[in-house]
Amino acid sequence: AAFHGSGPMARRKVYGLMVPAPFSLSYEEMGIVKIHPYVGYEILKDAFPTIVTNIALMHHEKPDGSGYPNGNRLRNIPNYVLIVQVADVFDAICSNRPYKKGKPKDETLNIMDGECRMIRLDDEYVDKLKKIIEKERMSA
Repeated sequence: AAFHGSGPMARRKVYGLMVPAPFSLSYEEMGIVKIHPYVGYEILKDAFPTIVTNIALMHHEKPDGSGYPNGNRLRNIPNYVLIVQVADVFDAICSNRPYKKGKPKDETLNIMDGECRMIRLDDEYVDKLKKIIEKERMSA
């Protein structure tokens, strides 16, 4: 959590203060967005261990190879990155943003199940997240 702020720092460093918007990015804008993992890596590399810098660098890679910045497939993405991806996607879908209202947990998990079917998230870690949420509900 302490280094989660490096993403916004990287985005500001790459293309000024980025204000999220509810519209699609152009091809050129998406190209700029896709370099923020490199910038985050550079910000963190001298102060944090490799596990942290790898998370910054690889958090948008996808098991099917469709992610960025390098298009790595599952076998080349460390498990700890896959775990952080699941947490990051869950947070992104559930959280309120200036441009969108967060979705309820059940709807978020359904969306994440769809991402697993398309091999964009690791189903093992999504299933573990579901178990954590179910346990949380049972104890509430």
